[in-house]
Amino acid sequence: MALLGLFAAFCGMVFTSCGDDEADPDNPIVGTWSTSEKESNADFSMTMTTSITFTSDGKYSLSEEGEHKSQDFTERFGSRESGNYTLNGNTLTLTATKFAYKNPESGKWEEEDSSQGEPWSQEIAIDGKTLYIALYENGEQIALKKK
Repeated sequence: MALLGLFAAFCGMVFTSCGDDEADPDNPIVGTWSTSEKESNADFSMTMTTSITFTSDGKYSLSEEGEHKSQDFTERFGSRESGNYTLNGNTLTLTATKFAYKNPESGKWEEEDSSQGEPWSQEIAIDGKTLYIALYENGEQIALKKK
């Protein structure tokens, strides 16, 4: 649910990998994957980073953070999500159990009630150290690199 909007925005903050998250030949998604996006023109700049960590025990943590800047304002934003995942063939299903967002006015993290979110499923592909997640019906994908 929230993940689709977050991935679509390509924003985030990088998580670091734990010892349990090392490569697992039985589950190639285990580890930390991230992407960064920068865009700018004469009037506007935007930076966004997304990182997601999958552990061998079926848990995930997603962290995103970004910044919009123009001549008139600077807005920093972010979100954090964690929960459970399943990988069935090339279908990844995420179910959030915790969600927080960075309040753009105060800059503080605020938790939202998401005791058990709606499962969100997307097609994925892993090619070496790149994880591709299909986000849209038109086949557009986000590519994340394994750390």
